Amino acid sequence: MGTGGGEFLLSLNHPYEKTAVTEAWEPNVKLCKEKLLPLGICVRQAHEDNELPFEDNSFDMIINRHSVELI
Repeated sequence: MGTGGGEFLLSLNHPYEKTAVTEAWEPNVKLCKEKLLPLGICVRQAHEDNELPFEDNSFDMIINRHSVELI
């Protein structure tokens, strides 16, 4: 969530084929698609933090790098 340009994500060295990211801001979505998709990382745009574009129970862990506000 809130992947930005993916710099922090890549520093985690998680297996790319088991990694998925979301980003809302269009310029960063474009950057993620250019930088992360070729590595095998799933990239999806998400505008609502409480409505991620994945099926329920898809992940063991979710990391939020930037911000989320659920009220």
